[in-house]
Amino acid sequence: MKTQRKILIVDDNQINVSILTEILEEYQLKSVNDGISALKVMEEYQPDLVLLDIMMPDLNGYEVCQKIRQNPSMHQSKIIMVSAKTLLSERIKGYEVGADDYVTKPFDDGEMLAKIKVYMRLISEEEVNIIIRKKADELAKLSSNLKNKNDQLQHEISKRLDAEKKLEGERASLKHKVEEQTIDLRESLDALEHTNKELIKANEHKNRFISTMNHELRTPLNAILGFSDLLFGEFYGKLNHEQMDYCKRISLAGKDLLDLINDILEISKIDAGVITLVKENIDINRLFQNTLMFVRTQAHKKNIRINPQIDCGRSLVIGDLLRCKQILLNLLTNAIKYSSPGADIIVKAVRFDSKTIRIEIIDTGIGIELAQQKDIFKEFYQVDEKRDEKLGGVGIGLALVQRLVNLHNGSIGVKSDLGQGSTFWVNLPSLDSGKTSEIKREKPLTIYNVDSRKGKKILVVEDEDANLTLILDMLAIQNHTVKIAINGKDAIEAAKSFKPEIILMDLYMPVMDGFETTKMLREMTTFAKTPIIALTASNDNVTMERCISAGCTDWLAKPIRLSKLFKKLNRYLGTE
Repeated sequence: MKTQRKILIVDDNQINVSILTEILEEYQLKSVNDGISALKVMEEYQPDLVLLDIMMPDLNGYEVCQKIRQNPSMHQSKIIMVSAKTLLSERIKGYEVGADDYVTKPFDDGEMLAKIKVYMRLISEEEVNIIIRKKADELAKLSSNLKNKNDQLQHEISKRLDAEKKLEGERASLKHKVEEQTIDLRESLDALEHTNKELIKANEHKNRFISTMNHELRTPLNAILGFSDLLFGEFYGKLNHEQMDYCKRISLAGKDLLDLINDILEISKIDAGVITLVKENIDINRLFQNTLMFVRTQAHKKNIRINPQIDCGRSLVIGDLLRCKQILLNLLTNAIKYSSPGADIIVKAVRFDSKTIRIEIIDTGIGIELAQQKDIFKEFYQVDEKRDEKLGGVGIGLALVQRLVNLHNGSIGVKSDLGQGSTFWVNLPSLDSGKTSEIKREKPLTIYNVDSRKGKKILVVEDEDANLTLILDMLAIQNHTVKIAINGKDAIEAAKSFKPEIILMDLYMPVMDGFETTKMLREMTTFAKTPIIALTASNDNVTMERCISAGCTDWLAKPIRLSKLFKKLNRYLGTE
């Protein structure tokens, strides 16, 4: 026979008690008319549910509820407060002291009965869960006992097998071998699973690295290939033999950079040991000259002087020329980036010992705290994320440098004081081949004024000097009137005053990027339909979708080729 659920009614109004008694006739009921009596009855009666009035003599419903919840022997009962108090604060107070529900008077009989049935069902489910947990504990204990008995039985079987015939012995031996092979197989599977997880993790890092490198390294390639296009096209006049030779040198530099990009994009293979260095004896003087030419414009933009010093004679570094240049280029770029305008940077080569040359890049920039110096060579680590992102840093340059140095069996480190500057040093294997040779500093490149050009009105938004010069020279061929801006904020102001017919928009710039700038321009009626061509080195689908979403009309991938630029202009302006 099914046991009736017990309900305790606590109410000093007999009419309410009678109504509830009539509604709840299917349950075992008990009623009291004050809080003190309720607490006494609770201990013995142990109701499943309490219907508790609030306004009562001696103890009110809130106090009674709180005392029930504080008593371990009573706190399992469900409590529904039944009161004429309707304010939200009064209902919240009921919940705070431990009530499970709150019903206001007058209540609907059907709703009250349905609500109580819901709670009774919840109580039943909780009891079932308790029973299940108890049964589970019993089963676990039983399982443990069975295992112990099984272990004892296995021991007895093993003893008997020792005394059996040779065939039985062979069976035991075979069983043992199978068990060993099973364990070996399980260990192999576990190791394989672990390796697969590590491979997945490594592949994710590789993809992030490749995506970032693809964008960052296309910037210098854009200048090299773009200016090569202009020179070979002879748009500024015929080239003589010497000029053609210079052009050839530029093309070779472009090829070197392209090869370097391909190598960098495969940097994830370094850990797998599949990267092979093309080692040669590299003259320090040659290494410095070949590297400094790549940072001259960047340094000139901030009026920074780079002073090379070779204090080790005509020494030879044993290494891969392209990768040694990349090591030095990354360190120099960082030194320029974090140095104040007008500062001096020293690039120094000294003999560390008979088999090692030390290269030092010494700046007077912002410096690095001692606690952060141990982390700066980690992938994607940034000392100050917001500042580094504004300066164009992504936290991979030093990680790449460290890997390349390690490939050369060298070492790298830093000495730095916050606010005083940093000295990054690299030790590379070397041969001593003679005396010190001086390096002549070349004059910095300059960018000419383009405000007087005539033709279509074009606003060029680009923060890289080399890219900007390249685009301006390309546009000069068609005699356009060009206005330039080096960040998004300047672009907004330039567009308002200049009113361009088309805008060439770089996407990644300091202060305000091209995405945000395009969105702001599209919000202005004047530029709602002005063609905006995105200039990007990231030609993946995600970047393209962001371009279109921001409001760009079209996009042009870097490195920018002359024919493709003219094709875009012809499409939107009809300039060809």
